[in-house]
Amino acid sequence: MTAHTILARPGLMFDLSLLDNLFIATHLGHTPPNPVALQQLDQLFMRCGAPIAWPSLAHSFPEQVSATERAKIWISRALLCNPRVLQLQRSDWPVGSLQAEQFQQAYAQQFPWRQLVWLEAHAPAEVIP
Repeated sequence: MTAHTILARPGLMFDLSLLDNLFIATHLGHTPPNPVALQQLDQLFMRCGAPIAWPSLAHSFPEQVSATERAKIWISRALLCNPRVLQLQRSDWPVGSLQAEQFQQAYAQQFPWRQLVWLEAHAPAEVIP
């Protein structure tokens, strides 16, 4: 059995709005995300106490928002790929209103069929079978 694993990285394109960064796969010819997937993202971040401000995403650019807001976009972008395993580098996690432990609990509640893996700064990325 193969697991679809995504290593979420904090890179965003600074000349694209947050919404365009979120839907970058759509711009590359992939299918747009379905409303259920967007609703799941909304619920995930609401559980963390850091809801996504959907109306402002089209008008905000990465350099205009906090590290927490940027993190919600790169994490959401990775989740829209529907991975069975999501890997996050602990050193990439934003310090601020989005607490790692709170995110981990919300993620486990929202996506019990997926696995969240934290990579430490000095640990090499592992392939999970």
